[in-house]
Amino acid sequence: MCQTISITIPYGKELAEMPKDVIVNNGVLSYSLKYERKGNTLIASREINYLKDTIMPDQYEELRKIVSQIYLAETKEIALK
Repeated sequence: MCQTISITIPYGKELAEMPKDVIVNNGVLSYSLKYERKGNTLIASREINYLKDTIMPDQYEELRKIVSQIYLAETKEIALK
């Protein structure tokens, strides 16, 4: 599943810092969140792929870790100055 959003940066404002891309893969799930700046627009593209239909009990801890990383990436605030 891939999604892209565009955020228009208001005139006279700048990003406080360019968000960093996040790419994680653990063999069960892969996720990427990439940012690109075009003029006064910030483009965020995210993609998530489930690599397995079934998760074995011994893979749960790794899945939990990657879901935590995804949560942190998805809830990061973008600041303007």
